[in-house]
Amino acid sequence: NRMTYRRLNLAVFTLSIWLAAAAAFTSSFARGFQLYHPQGVAYFVAGCHIISAAFCLVVWLKSVTPSPRPISGQYLPRLVRGIVGSFWAVFPATSETSSISSSGSASHLDDPESTAGSDGRNEYSMATVLFLCFAVMPFLVSFPIAGVGTLGLGPLSRAGAAWTFLAAVVAYVLKDATQRGRIHSGKTFRFLRWGLVASSGSHLVLVLSTLAGIDGGRAALTKFYPGTMSCLKLALCSLVMHGLAVFAALTPPPKVAKVGSTAAVSAMSAVSDVPAMTVTTAEVPDTPTAAEPAVAPDGAFNLNQRVLFRGQGGTVRYIGETNVGVGEWIGVEMDEEI
Repeated sequence: NRMTYRRLNLAVFTLSIWLAAAAAFTSSFARGFQLYHPQGVAYFVAGCHIISAAFCLVVWLKSVTPSPRPISGQYLPRLVRGIVGSFWAVFPATSETSSISSSGSASHLDDPESTAGSDGRNEYSMATVLFLCFAVMPFLVSFPIAGVGTLGLGPLSRAGAAWTFLAAVVAYVLKDATQRGRIHSGKTFRFLRWGLVASSGSHLVLVLSTLAGIDGGRAALTKFYPGTMSCLKLALCSLVMHGLAVFAALTPPPKVAKVGSTAAVSAMSAVSDVPAMTVTTAEVPDTPTAAEPAVAPDGAFNLNQRVLFRGQGGTVRYIGETNVGVGEWIGVEMDEEI
C-alpha cells in the first residue's frame, strides 16, 4: 500500500544521504581510515548516492499531500509527525484486548495460540528496536565497541550502520504488514522477507562459521573482530537481533486461501455502503467459509446461525480472528455461489 512504499522511499533516501556523507567525509566516519583514493573518487561515489536520494525524495513528495493550514505547503510537519508516530507504532498492537484469548490471555500478544501472538509481529517489533539501537550505537560509543553490530566492518562501522537502519525499516514494514493481515499480499513483502533472511542469515552464518573454526575460530574473532570480543553481551544481543529477523521472516502466518465458490469472511465493522445481513433462527450443520462484508442489525452473530445476505441464505460458520485483517471476522457459508 502507499504507506509501505512511502516508508521504503524515505528509508532509501536516508540510506543514500548517510552513505554519501560517509563517502565524502570518510575520515570522520571511519576514524581516520581513507576508503577512496584519490578524493575525486569519493566525491563521485557521494554524488551517485545523492542522485539516488534525490530520486527517492521526489517520489515521496509526489505521493503525499503537504500539511494543512496554518503551515500549508510545508512537508516537514508531516515528516516529523510520521517519524514520531512510527516510534510509538513500533510496538505490536492488536484490537483484541477487549476479549480474552482461548488460552486466557488478555493482550493476545503473549498467547502463541492466538493470531496476534503467532503471526510474527512480536518478533519483527523486537528486531526493529534492536536494529535501530545498533544503527545509532556507532555514533554514541567509541571503537572497537562501535563495531559490534556491523561484524567485520571495524572502522567502517559508522558507514555500515546505514544498512542496519534499512533493516530496521524493513522489519517495521513487515511488522505492520503482518499486523494488518497483508504479509502475503503481493510480491513486495515476500521480497522484503527474503532480503531480511539473506542479510541477517549471512551475518549468522559468518559468526557460526568463525566459531566453528572455519576461518580461525576464537583467535580470528579476537584479531579481526575486536569489537565483538570486547563486549560479548552486546555481541549476543546482535545475534538475537538477526536471529529474530530470520525466524520471523521464515515463519509467516499461514496464507489464507482464496475461496472461489461460496461463503465470506468479513469484518464486524463493515463500511456504511455494505448491505446489512438479516439474521434468522434456524440452525444447520457444518461446512467451510468464504468472503464479503456483512453485518447483523444488532451486530451480534452466533455459530450455525441462519442469515440472509443480499437476498440469499447462508450460515455463520466462523467467528474470530483471521490473518486477512485486524478485529473479529465472520465466516459465512452461502447456500448458493454469489
